[in-house]
Amino acid sequence: MGTRRDYEKPYFERRGRLLALVLASLLEDTDAYMETLENVIWAICGEYAWAVPAHLPSRLEQARTARSPMWQVVDLFAAETAHALAETLYLLEDRLNPWVADRIREELERRVYQPLFNTPHHFHWEAVTNNWSAVCAGAVGMAALLTVDNRERLAGMLDRVVRAMESFLAGYGEDGCCPEGIGYWSYGFGYYVFFAEMPHTYTGGKSTCRKGRKSGVSQNSLQALP
Repeated sequence: MGTRRDYEKPYFERRGRLLALVLASLLEDTDAYMETLENVIWAICGEYAWAVPAHLPSRLEQARTARSPMWQVVDLFAAETAHALAETLYLLEDRLNPWVADRIREELERRVYQPLFNTPHHFHWEAVTNNWSAVCAGAVGMAALLTVDNRERLAGMLDRVVRAMESFLAGYGEDGCCPEGIGYWSYGFGYYVFFAEMPHTYTGGKSTCRKGRKSGVSQNSLQALP
């Protein structure tokens, strides 16, 4: 069956190039890297699945009976990919080829938004009390804030994300610790903070984090979306 590293090494290197090319284009204020960046984006959009094989069915029989096709499985890295592409679009859409920008939006819808927000089913991570709920929900929530223009739809999407964040916080003790260790604490709580800050900025400070062991974004604050 191979090893995780054989697949994941080029998978993550491609996303590393995406980040490097976006930063170089912004910091150097140049279009010199744009064609290479567009090719990297197109390659990511053409991947069979954004979820890594370790998080997908390992047998054909399992894949055939799975609730979601493999290209619509939203795992940690599919969510992170969605966030990375959404940020790229937000920062550079006016400089990207319109075909590339449109492809990003199509793939976000097809691979992430449709299976997560347009079906009655839930992914397992929406109810777990570990880093998965914060990373997946936080990354997808930030992607939605950056790319979804329909405010009514966006409010519903964020409501779903907030519920997953509540599951994440339920895994923490009164001392602010979790049984996953410092590495996963940083990973999960980092995404929790990243996401909680974005609606606050997006609404001009009208959306704030609740105090105590509650969700990172108040349900009522969703009404503050402009």
